[in-house]
Amino acid sequence: MILVSPKNCKHIVDLCYLLFDTHLDINCPEPKIGKEVLQLCTHGNMQYGTVCDFECRPGYSLVGNKKLECLRNGQWNDSFPVCEGTNFLR
Repeated sequence: MILVSPKNCKHIVDLCYLLFDTHLDINCPEPKIGKEVLQLCTHGNMQYGTVCDFECRPGYSLVGNKKLECLRNGQWNDSFPVCEGTNFLR
């Protein structure tokens, strides 16, 4: 028999949301991005539900997803984008 309470919910997140409909202290790791990547996130503490938008500084092109979301499992929904320098020589 497994006892489920809000205190041990972090290990069985989906079940706890159904049973307790409570906000758990779930955070995703801080995005690992280069200095040429600009990010704007809805929450500064990277908690569950945070959405981050990414773009590049001038002279760079974004490779990867423009938007990521912090999921219930404490992971981002995809890998972080990178910015690659564009070639201005023609």
